[in-house]
Amino acid sequence: MGILDRISKSGKKVAVAEEKATGKAAGKASGKAEQVAAKEATAAAKAAKKLKKLGKGLVGARGKKASEAIKQLEELARAKIRKGSRKAKFYRSMSERRKALLRDANDRNSGLSQEARDYIKKHNGNKVPEGHEVSHEKPLYTAKTIEGKKELDKADNMKTMEKKAHRTRHKECGDQYHKYPR
Repeated sequence: MGILDRISKSGKKVAVAEEKATGKAAGKASGKAEQVAAKEATAAAKAAKKLKKLGKGLVGARGKKASEAIKQLEELARAKIRKGSRKAKFYRSMSERRKALLRDANDRNSGLSQEARDYIKKHNGNKVPEGHEVSHEKPLYTAKTIEGKKELDKADNMKTMEKKAHRTRHKECGDQYHKYPR
């Protein structure tokens, strides 16, 4: 791909960002969804201005200077325009999962087979045996915030069980389906 092709491709990204900004930010945002859309549009507009500024000096540029500017343009297009639409994500605690696995491996009444217990011990609780899952007794979906999910993601709230049994608990006829409705 030549330099001019890259410039025109970056120019298209600017046009898309500007279109997004003008389309979504029109009028005063009243609802929560509209406010989120307005924030995304504002972020997109700012990114579009930066892209335009960088793109103007590229037309006559050649060599290393041009390729560096193109990299900056592409990075801005990737990161800045999408930044407003990214939602914070909850990452499960692997140390808490490990504690639950080791606890269940040492408990003869946990319902795990001897092979599953040996597998957990062999891998020091870092791997879940095939055909098994670590279930949350009070499901994570009951908490709406990341902080709430962190409260539920503790070893005391986890249990190692067979995959089939775990999935059945969440189906319509399962106990968690009725106890913790979505």
